[in-house]
Amino acid sequence: MKCVKIAPGGTLARKDGTVEYLEVSGTSSEQYKQIIEQLGGGYMEGLTLSATAFAYIDEDGKSKGLPPNPIATELCTQLGTGLSRADFISGTMLIFGGADKDGENTECPQHIYHLASAIRELRELKSNATVIDVGGLN
Repeated sequence: MKCVKIAPGGTLARKDGTVEYLEVSGTSSEQYKQIIEQLGGGYMEGLTLSATAFAYIDEDGKSKGLPPNPIATELCTQLGTGLSRADFISGTMLIFGGADKDGENTECPQHIYHLASAIRELRELKSNATVIDVGGLN
């Protein structure tokens, strides 16, 4: 099944991060191992993003010194997840659809991928914008 992986930036090419589909397969325990591996090991924290989307992040991302993830943070803000204004997501975020009747992950809805991609593109446009000094105009 496809999930959406939002990785933090750090390179000149993608300083704000990346948004991509990631294939996760196998039994529940195999999927769990893949999620932990993608997050970098340790404990994972679950976040309800909406009625149709659920995310996993590294619970100890900040204390581990993982880089901030501005795309994931903005996505949480746009979806109204209750993230405080001073808080932010650190490290990678993996997004799935809401749980099925057995409590298992489902495929991430396409609109979540599109929203995360749009956030990344907007951040990239803003960072590449040129400020023009028009001399004395306010």
